Amino acid sequence: TAARDRGLKFELYAASGGREYWLVDPDTQTLEVYVLRGRAYAPLGCYRPGETAGSELLPGLKLKVKGLFEG
Repeated sequence: TAARDRGLKFELYAASGGREYWLVDPDTQTLEVYVLRGRAYAPLGCYRPGETAGSELLPGLKLKVKGLFEG
């Protein structure tokens, strides 16, 4: 569920050292990207259809958000 993704899983991934955490929300058609700063996540960006998302972990990655919700 969204609450679990934004709560327990979010904290567990940060504690285990997951360098990025992505949340895809089909209801709001958004992609949220978080990066690990110390022991907690900080937002890198919130992207919507028409925008291109990026990644610090994979600098060459460019993802058209619209493509996540088509189909």
